[in-house]
Amino acid sequence: MIAAINIGNRIISIGGYSSTGEQLFVVTASTSLRFTADQYTVMFRELLELHSTEPISGSVLSSVVASLTDVICEVVERLAGRRPIVVDPGIKTGFRIEIDNPGELGADIVAVTAGALAKYEPPLVVAYFTDALVVSAIDKNGSFVGCSICPGVSVARDALVRETETLPAVSPTGVGRIIGKSSVESIRSGLIYGAAAQLEGLGERFRAEIGTADIIVTGEESALIAKACKSEVIHDRGLLHDGLYAIYVKNIQTKRR
Repeated sequence: MIAAINIGNRIISIGGYSSTGEQLFVVTASTSLRFTADQYTVMFRELLELHSTEPISGSVLSSVVASLTDVICEVVERLAGRRPIVVDPGIKTGFRIEIDNPGELGADIVAVTAGALAKYEPPLVVAYFTDALVVSAIDKNGSFVGCSICPGVSVARDALVRETETLPAVSPTGVGRIIGKSSVESIRSGLIYGAAAQLEGLGERFRAEIGTADIIVTGEESALIAKACKSEVIHDRGLLHDGLYAIYVKNIQTKRR
């Protein structure tokens, strides 16, 4: 089994893949800076045993939490006998990153882009919903040419509650009426339809620069956002882990040469 791991600010996720590239499962755990390698080892082992009896034969890791990268690498080495391939500026991705400083592009965005290019024909607009909403442009040559970064749905919700006195904390659990009839419904409308409108507006502006392109929506709350869009978008929840697997395969093949 190949383990594709992403360390996010709030969630660590592990996608399990067969040797033929079939996604077998995705499991998640809360990110904690307080956990030791021993604690994460126990957690990972228990989570993986819930879904598979296959040993880990290879692994790949992306991380946006630098202080946890070495910790999780140690955990993987304990469980699999070798450290994972880490998505960093020296990794083989299969595409060009045409921004001012390619090294500053988040490892998760690199993985999402690799996943999009493995499954869809460029040019593409890829919207990745996590703590931030990252809308990326991939040109007709398959190069990452830049992105827009906005607050994500959960961050916008938390800021709304934190900075106001009377508005309640609301979970964006569904798409209701666009014109809310209560505080809860109105906040949900603003979070989901607002994010959808933001995505569609950015998508049209991106298309004006890179040409006609499919809009791919992935990440947290992506199903809700896709459902709320008026224009046609493609919802693909699994781009992050699919991209990590594609990067793993490319780098293993390079090593074997």
